Amino acid sequence: MVRADLQEKLASVAADLLSFRSLQPAVRRIFAVPAGTWQSVAGCCTELVDLPKFAREIFAEHAERFVVTHLPWPGTGMSDSDCLVLFVHDDELWSTIAYFNRASLSVV
Repeated sequence: MVRADLQEKLASVAADLLSFRSLQPAVRRIFAVPAGTWQSVAGCCTELVDLPKFAREIFAEHAERFVVTHLPWPGTGMSDSDCLVLFVHDDELWSTIAYFNRASLSVV
């Protein structure tokens, strides 16, 4: 896979996970561990019936290298719902961050 193509697909998977309500079970798994704990994105998606676009391809070749963690948003406390979500592929020196409000997760 061409590097730029891989990076676009990583960004697409990360954005889809935080954008689509149908993928919220994976987002809940991101927040199920303490802040600052790294998890594989593939591991967070194990219970999903429908995966984000490009996820199968990314997970097949990069499952353990594509990881995610969350941190409190700067200036907020650990109990606040405002978070920074950080996705990283360490071999590619690629990362992306996003703001996420945990209060937006629908009730299970």
